Amino acid sequence: MTGVAILAYVVAMLVLALHLAHGVWMAAHDLGVTGTRTRTALKVTAGVLAILVLVGNASIPVAVQLGVLA
Repeated sequence: MTGVAILAYVVAMLVLALHLAHGVWMAAHDLGVTGTRTRTALKVTAGVLAILVLVGNASIPVAVQLGVLA
């Protein structure tokens, strides 16, 4: 993989993470979650889930480029 391909993949994973966080948040909103504490907890959960997916998926091509994975 070239550096440009890895960069494009990482950017795509960033967009996926933003989409995922927004989707979780909007699903909760559509289901009528209105409590302040619950909404805050869902925002945090959506953000953490998005970050985990981003780091997990983006680490694969970086690890291959660094020679950690074959």
